[in-house]
Amino acid sequence: MKLISHYICNFLVILVCLSPIKSYSQTYKIDSLNISLTKSKEDSNKVKTLILIANILSNSNVDSAINTNRKAFVLAQKINWKKGLAITQFTFGRYYYLKSDYPNSLENYLNSLKIYEKLGLKQPQGSVISHIGNIYVLQENYPKALEYYLIALKISEELHDTASISSHYGNIGLTYTYSNETKKALDYLLKALKLNEKLGNEIAIAANLDFIGYTYSVEGNYTLALQYLFKSLKLNEKFGDKLRILENLRNIGEIYYTTGKFKEAESILKKALDYSISLGHTRGVAEINKDLSSLYDTLGNHQLAFTHYKKYITAHDSITNEENQKKQVRTEMGYEFEKKEAIIKEQQEKERLIAKEKSKFQQIIILSVIIGLILVIIFAAFIFRNLNTTRKQKLIIEEKQKEILDSIHYAKRIQLSLLPSEKYIGKNLKNLG
Repeated sequence: MKLISHYICNFLVILVCLSPIKSYSQTYKIDSLNISLTKSKEDSNKVKTLILIANILSNSNVDSAINTNRKAFVLAQKINWKKGLAITQFTFGRYYYLKSDYPNSLENYLNSLKIYEKLGLKQPQGSVISHIGNIYVLQENYPKALEYYLIALKISEELHDTASISSHYGNIGLTYTYSNETKKALDYLLKALKLNEKLGNEIAIAANLDFIGYTYSVEGNYTLALQYLFKSLKLNEKFGDKLRILENLRNIGEIYYTTGKFKEAESILKKALDYSISLGHTRGVAEINKDLSSLYDTLGNHQLAFTHYKKYITAHDSITNEENQKKQVRTEMGYEFEKKEAIIKEQQEKERLIAKEKSKFQQIIILSVIIGLILVIIFAAFIFRNLNTTRKQKLIIEEKQKEILDSIHYAKRIQLSLLPSEKYIGKNLKNLG
């Protein structure tokens, strides 16, 4: 009977993802919102209103929520509002999660995550990653779930987002509970509760109380478990959160069964089953029918036990059929392939840019060498020209010098030819004497 109760802080985290419309109150009536739609333009505000209506509807009729969300998705496509597409695909993931259609839920979450990654929006990325972790929890793949929760927690810590940090603490704590590591679980869950009490977030407090109550029930401390679960139930009834009420009731019913309070267990589990059916929560329908089958078998009412067991099998098979499993595997592999392909493309782009820069640098070097050679040639030509001019000038000077010297020598010869010789002068001086 001590089966895993499946509940994660969906409502808290969707408020994070839908930050553009968080100022709206959940007390809005569907009728008044529908009236506002008739007056709305085909813009992002209309998409937000449709998402808000879908969110309200999801608490009572998931199929209606999906249909309304589809209108929001189509309009977001029409006006090319990327963030709106990311939000609507996230909400599709959430609604299919409620229907226990995990392959479709995962596919929509991953599509939403891709868009947020392209837009560079870290906070909603963390929320989507956390919700992907929720799917792995439900499939009892706890190491994989913790891997996603810790990634989401790291993002929230980097952004100093206390509300999201508390949500991730709760998810991590509950995963440790499912792994029977209750000491670690309570450490995270009590930290989450303390943070949410500081924030005054009653919706998150209700979820934390539920998680802590369930963890104490796993430890066998049923008195303390019931105290926390009834506190959680009181808050959830205040908010009218059927999914949370369903989980509270089921956990309380399990404790009553375990402690031998069979009448109380039957009453509580029947209420939980009604909530599951009204929500279209297939997993809830499956597991509570299994709980009731075990209860009636203990009470000796084997006919009712068999009836509820058949209902459990029918609901369970619709969740775990082979085609659904194959679809989820294909979705996971497709995302991993795209992720690896994106990394390879990014690496190739880096290598291309490096090669481009290298080629550009080589071109600059070659151009510099060519320009240098041209300058050297020009300089050499200039020097050669100067040397040639100097040589010519030297030759001219030498020729002029020669002409001058020849003229001097010629004048000297004429002078000498006109002057009397020393003998002639000496002879005449003797004659005079």
